[in-house]
Amino acid sequence: MKTIAEIKTEIATLISDHSKLDDYVGEQYKLKQKARKRIAILKGCMIYLESNPKPEFVLQMQAECNHKIDVFAKRLRLWIESMPQDKIDKIKNPKKYYYKKVAPMEQKEIKDAKKQRETINYILQ
Repeated sequence: MKTIAEIKTEIATLISDHSKLDDYVGEQYKLKQKARKRIAILKGCMIYLESNPKPEFVLQMQAECNHKIDVFAKRLRLWIESMPQDKIDKIKNPKKYYYKKVAPMEQKEIKDAKKQRETINYILQ
């Protein structure tokens, strides 16, 4: 598992590497934005590690996140399979339609679960 010191070191490295970049120049702006997002994720990891979770608990949370994402994917697949082919042909992007019209709340839950899975996978490295 990662330690708080390792995460602080990575945050400091990101800050020092990207503090020299210009905020308003195309490619440099994108790099700086990526670094800011990464720092936000790392701070979340650090807060999580400050609670001193047991490795078994972290592994259990990882399994729960993976299960939740699999369940959402299965629901989408079942919905697509249950639709008549002529209706699916009329819909340009069935996945987008499903999350927008049929199950709009699931999209946020999936996004949160993927973010949590990303955090847990990073911590377990």
